[in-house]
This record gives sequence, C-alpha cells and structure tokens, in this order.
Amino acid sequence: MCGFILIYDKKIDTKKARLSLDKMIHRGPDEQKSYIDENIFMGFNRLAIQDLTKNASQPMAENINNSDFYLMFNGEIYNFLNLKKNVTKIKNLKFKSKSDTEVISKLYANYSMEKVLDMIQGMFAICIYNKKEKKIYLTRDIFGQKPLYYYSYDNKFIASSEIKGIVNYIEKVEPEFFGLLNPVLQTGNSPSNYTMFKNINKVLPGEILEFNLENCSYKIKKHLKLNSLVDEKEYIRLENLSYKKLIEQFSETLMESVKMHGISDVKIAAAASLGLDSSVIVDLMKKNYGDQINCISYISQEDEDIANNKDVIKYFSDTIHHKFSENNKNFIENLIYSTYYCESVGREDNMVLSEVSKISKNKNIKVLLTGDGSDELFGSLDYQQKIYFNSIGYYNKLIRRTNLILKNYFPLISNLFVYHSPRNDGYFIYPNNLASLELSSDLMLYNGDRKKNFYDALNSYYFIKNESERNYQSIILDDLNTRFQRFLSRSDSYGMQNSVEVRLPYLDINFVKLCLNTPIKQKAKLQFFNIKKKNILKEIAKNLKIPKKIINRSKVGTDFYNKESYMNLIKNEKFFYLSSIFKIDSTKLKSLLLSNNFRYYSREHFSFLSAEALFKMFIDKKDPKELHEEYKDKI
Repeated sequence: MCGFILIYDKKIDTKKARLSLDKMIHRGPDEQKSYIDENIFMGFNRLAIQDLTKNASQPMAENINNSDFYLMFNGEIYNFLNLKKNVTKIKNLKFKSKSDTEVISKLYANYSMEKVLDMIQGMFAICIYNKKEKKIYLTRDIFGQKPLYYYSYDNKFIASSEIKGIVNYIEKVEPEFFGLLNPVLQTGNSPSNYTMFKNINKVLPGEILEFNLENCSYKIKKHLKLNSLVDEKEYIRLENLSYKKLIEQFSETLMESVKMHGISDVKIAAAASLGLDSSVIVDLMKKNYGDQINCISYISQEDEDIANNKDVIKYFSDTIHHKFSENNKNFIENLIYSTYYCESVGREDNMVLSEVSKISKNKNIKVLLTGDGSDELFGSLDYQQKIYFNSIGYYNKLIRRTNLILKNYFPLISNLFVYHSPRNDGYFIYPNNLASLELSSDLMLYNGDRKKNFYDALNSYYFIKNESERNYQSIILDDLNTRFQRFLSRSDSYGMQNSVEVRLPYLDINFVKLCLNTPIKQKAKLQFFNIKKKNILKEIAKNLKIPKKIINRSKVGTDFYNKESYMNLIKNEKFFYLSSIFKIDSTKLKSLLLSNNFRYYSREHFSFLSAEALFKMFIDKKDPKELHEEYKDKI
C-alpha cells in the first residue's frame, strides 16, 4: 500500500530526509506527502487502493477528543467497513474519507492502542506521532505481513518501511554479525529483532514500541500473540465435528476471507501457480467477484503438461489468463535487484513473484492475491511430516523395541529407521542426529531463541495427550512464528518492488485459528509411511469442481540454478565484506564455495553472493544499476 519514514533528530536534515523517502518511491508512486514539526519529519509514499481521493492522504492528522496526533499506515484493514459502521453508532463520529486509514485514526482517538489492535483485522505497519503525549508508537500485525524497522542511536530515532530509508539518513552503516549469520549460512531470517545492519532493528509481529521524545528512550510490549489462537475448547469442538461439517466450516471461512481480501477501489488479480492452493483462491474469487478475474501464471518446463491439459484450459477459460515463462534467466538482474529490495539475503527462486508482480503492474493491477501460507498451515511441508513420523517412531514402544533388535542384529539396516523427538537435542539442525551442534546452532544462528520458541508452541498445546500429535501441531505453530517470516518479508518486497500489494487470504485470522485448532486426524490422513497432504483443502477443491489434474498435482519447486554464472561470479568476486566478517582469506573463502559446486549448494552460492552485493549497496552506497553492470562484466 505504501512506504513511510519518521525521523526524530535534534537537527533535522530535511534534504536527506526527503531523499530517504525517495528511496522508497516504488512502494507508493501515486502521491508523496510530508509533515515537519520541530525535530520530527514524517514522509509518506502512497499506493492508492482504498479511496483514491486526496481525503485519504497521509500522514493523516487527527485532533478530535482533545487528541493531537499524526498517523501513517501501511497495509489493509479488511474489516474496516464494519468497524466504521460500529464506531459511528457508538461515538457519533463523522468521516471525511472512505479509507481504512481514517478508521484507524478515529479508533486510536477514542481507544487505547491495545484495544485498536484487538479490533482491526488485516495486515499492517502503523506509525503514530502523538504530539500531546510527546511519544511515537510503532506496531505491526500478528503475522508480520508488513515490514517496519527502527533505528535508535546517537539521539536519533528513525522508523521506516524499508532499511534503505534509514541507511540513507544515518552517517555510519556497519554489518551486524549475529544478524547476518542465519541469512548467509541458512538463507533464513535474522534472529529476534536483528537485521543484517548494526543498530537497525525490526519491530516484531504483534509488538507495540513506544518511544519517549523527552528522554530518547523506548519500551516494547508484545500484545498480539499467535500462540493465543490455540484454544482447548475449540480443539475439542472441532474434534467432535463431523468431517462433512468441518469441510463446510473451512469452506465458509475461506470464502469470507477471499471476499474481505478482495476489498479494493482498484483492479485486483490472482497469482495462479496452477497448483491446489492458488486454484482454490482463484475459484473463490470467481464466485465472490462475479466479473472475469485476472490470473497471472508462471509456466515452468515442469508445468507445461498441466498447462496444456484440456480440463485445466477449460477451467481458466472464464478468466483473463496471463501466462509467461522465463526461458532466458537473467541471473545477475535477479541477484542484484532481489537483494536490493529484500534488504537481506535473497533466494534464487525469487524471480517468479517478482515477474508476476511486474506483469501485474504492466496490466495496471495494484493488488495480487496469492496462495501462500497454505503449506505451513496444513503441515504439508516434507520436514513437518518427517517430524511427525519421527515422533510416532520415538514414542511407539513396539517400534522402539523393533528398532533395538534391528540395531543389535542388523546394524546397517537399523540406520534406516532412526527416530527422534523434536524435544531432544539435534532436532533443529540437519542432519538431525548431529546433537552436539544443537547448542552452538541455537546460539549462533537464532540468538538462543530457537528451542525456546518451539517449547512455547508446545506449551500452547498442553492439553493434547498424544505426544506425536502435540509435536506436529507445535511445529506448525512454531513455523508460523519463525520460518514463515522470511517468506512474508520476501512477498512484500517483491510485490512492492513493482508497486503491487500482495495479499494472502490463507492468513485470515479466523482461518488460521481454525487450522491451528483442527486435530491431526481431521487435518491429515495418515497412510502407510505417508500422510495424505491437505485433505481438507482437496475436499474443498473437489466441491468447487477444480480439475483433478490440479488437485492431485505434486508440488514442484522452481529451478533457477545457473551453474556457469555462479562459478564465474564467485571466481571474480573479492568478497571483501564476508572474508573480513568471517576472518578468512578471500581466496580460501572462494575455494570453499567453488569446491562445493553441486546443485544442493546453489542456495549457499547465491546467499554469499547476495550478502556481498547487499553490503556494497547499503554500506558503500553503490547504485544497483551500476553494480548490475559491474557484475555482468564479471561473468
């Protein structure tokens, strides 16, 4: 929806501040507006989606009920129309716009920040400058779908939708060692509230940060918690519900979510991967919106068979279907620009969403609905299912005794049947029998939070007696709190790179609560050494008459590995920053990367190249276009 920046500085450099705002113009090219008050600068780049008039411009001032504050908001509030109706009745308020921004503003003028967060449903990052209280408030939604960073150092406080806005304003930018280890070595997120840069931090999902202008101090409170969605009574209710009724409840909840996620005053489209998750969203969009909807699909070589299937072609015949394939893979462009907009280590397969959003922009489409989040919610990822089977083997006495016999008499065969509990050491690293590395991995990559986060999720499901089921449900909840954050961050980055807002209907709060409280026996059908994935979603798809070819399609990854380009670039890269950070000679570092040159290491190759490029752009302030040309010469 937008990009914003707030700067508190005793000597505001307005020229620098405006340039920081310009660095994020891709997030909101429709309108730019700023507000300056003594030591405060507030700047806003607007992507107009709800109420396209100037009445919805930001920063938005509010002075009702003796209040005096300015608000900036990035995201969408899907229940804002109902909230507007209710608050108008109770408080007899008058609105000048038809925007969700003004609804938040009016709510905050009448209720506490905590109460406002309890009322609104959607994806958001909010920044409020309260002149009367002389305080700044920052907050994000429960999932963390919209980014928000802050810098509090040297008597300055900066809040920004993107790191590049902060980096442009401050004098000294340095790598943060503990913030870069997980992204570089695991292509994961920086742990806790770290980023890859010193003194630049993330506001975490559900947090409220309160900065006091009088003493330049801040405090943080966690208000919205995903773990609180787990409800024993709801779990028991769903356990006793017939399977037919359960499917109906899932269908109705998802239908309502798609309806709410489609609220917009501009054109919307669906990112249709030709898979189960996105096809269900496409079908519900057709039922909700009536008119022909736009669908944008990336067709890989593996997808050509399904794309040309007559039933699939017929299924998409009542949509405006834009298909594209990327045969000429531009490795360098993907590396440089995905890193620049992601502001962390990128992934080689980032190109797909970036291209989909680029096509959307060219078609004058500002909103894109995707099927992201379904895999995590239904526990259908391979490693989640492996954990479930490991738990079954670990807690089942018969299996453990059989394994002991095999170990004594057939030691080579017994290695094929090793079972672990995720509560023991060695679970969070791979291979998961390297128990001695558990502590160092947790401390170095996750700031000591990895196992704690899992146990927090485990404690939320205290009422489940079956240990394997409890582990499985806890892993799903834990993933939403941890691993899934990197996908949300990348979805926002690659959509907003092209001024397109990406929405995720599966992350509706009511749908997520339904998933988290649905017992395993309902959510996943256990078969011999296998789990029937997403059986609930498949039942919904069957009822919607989605082609079997789509319903039964195996999940296919997107391969963008270009070995020759990787090797050439690694050979010619000096790795000034990474060799210095890891205290290793650059020749030795390159040798390590080049010696691991088979397909599995492509992510590591990309992450090291991506990290080095990031530091060049954000610390050396090298222009992405200039770096792009430089890297082209290297290969």
